[in-house]
Amino acid sequence: AVLPANLIQAQRDYFGAHTYKRIDKEGVFHTEWLD
Repeated sequence: AVLPANLIQAQRDYFGAHTYKRIDKEGVFHTEWLD
């Protein structure tokens, strides 16, 4: 399935922001996700 680039970017920004906020609180997960 091909999705509009703007939709994919929006999802990245939305989920990415939420993920990073939780990652900041959990330092261990920060390394896990980057790896």
